[in-house]
Amino acid sequence: METSERQGEKRMRDRIRSATNTLRATDWLGYPSNTKINKVGLPVGIPEAQASGIGVCWQELPGRREQQLEFLGGGGVLFRDIGEVPEIVASVCPEELRLRGIENARKCDIEQHKGLLSSAWDSAKARRAAMLVDRGAASGFDCRAASGRRPNLA
Repeated sequence: METSERQGEKRMRDRIRSATNTLRATDWLGYPSNTKINKVGLPVGIPEAQASGIGVCWQELPGRREQQLEFLGGGGVLFRDIGEVPEIVASVCPEELRLRGIENARKCDIEQHKGLLSSAWDSAKARRAAMLVDRGAASGFDCRAASGRRPNLA
């Protein structure tokens, strides 16, 4: 005789298997989470799926609903229990949700943001170099004169 815990695990596996088969047939990404540990960040798989035109079902985490909805950008839905997923994805992802997802994924596009990152790194590198030169000058040591050239602080 199976324990109620094992029966519960079997029911959960069956529900996940059913949801997985439905997701494959309808172009949805299902992203379940462990609501007890509540440790999922903002998964990169979500904007990747959105950029591919795939709908997203993400498990709502306690106290994180607004953050999750903002991250989805209108291009996905939250669910509380894995048992809700088959009904959500019973048909192909709606076109308007798919298009909002594609648009939302652009906020994670490296081509759009690498200039910002490069600029931030260049500024930080220049500030660090200036600070180190100033520290040397304040201590009476001229590192440029000592080496005959400006140090490479990269």
